[in-house]
Amino acid sequence: MNRLFISFLLVFVSANAKSFSAVFDENTEYRPFVEEGKQWTVIQADYRVYSVKTYYVAGDTIIGNYVCKRLMCKTTDYSRKTSTTELHSCLYEENGKVCYFPKSAQNTSAPIVLYNFGAIPGDTLYLGGQREDESGIICYQIWKELTLENGNEAFRGQLATIYDSNLKDVDENSNLDLFEWYEVIGSVFHPFEKTFFNNYMGGPKYWLYQCKVGEKLLYSNTKGIEIDDVSNIAITENRPSDVNTFYNINGQKILQPVSKGVYIKNNQKYICK
Repeated sequence: MNRLFISFLLVFVSANAKSFSAVFDENTEYRPFVEEGKQWTVIQADYRVYSVKTYYVAGDTIIGNYVCKRLMCKTTDYSRKTSTTELHSCLYEENGKVCYFPKSAQNTSAPIVLYNFGAIPGDTLYLGGQREDESGIICYQIWKELTLENGNEAFRGQLATIYDSNLKDVDENSNLDLFEWYEVIGSVFHPFEKTFFNNYMGGPKYWLYQCKVGEKLLYSNTKGIEIDDVSNIAITENRPSDVNTFYNINGQKILQPVSKGVYIKNNQKYICK
């Protein structure tokens, strides 16, 4: 990464994110990231659309002692003309900390931190959500606080770097990867994968196209691309199977039985011995 790239990067950040105190103060109420009915649309494109990923919160599940929200992902690949919907992960949020369990998690698994919006500049955070590695964890250091204004909405955020114990100051001469994310929406590039450098190099780029709750639009950055322009392509759709769908006796969906007892599996009584 060269000096010219870093200079461009810092100009981009400053153009999109303003001083934290310009909009928010210590009395501003925290706005959650995990909400029932929330949907994030992530697009991959350059001069044409390659794929669209739609992440959406779809009900509760229990993993170990945690009540989580199921995060589903519908991937429409316009190059292969296929569409697949599957479980991406399970999320929960507590005191500004967003945690997740990868879809392969067991009931004894420990949650992984995706974001910690309670962190302040100088804090170091061990965060997951690496590209193509759902459970990969990297140590980040919060550099500064940000505010992103988009339409009638404004979001508090954080600018971070990958932690370096020798790092004292960050400026346009620093040879660093920089990451930014915000309350409510997460990263403006990919809310569930820590990507940043990828968006300034050659090839198709990921970015957060839209975020909404129900019919309320929270964030939009279409860059002049309309998804409907490519929606007439014939797509073969594969929906997730309900095989091995479990509920406990309280009617709560779980990934799998956690102990001996009676459960509901695929709408039938199931006894775990």
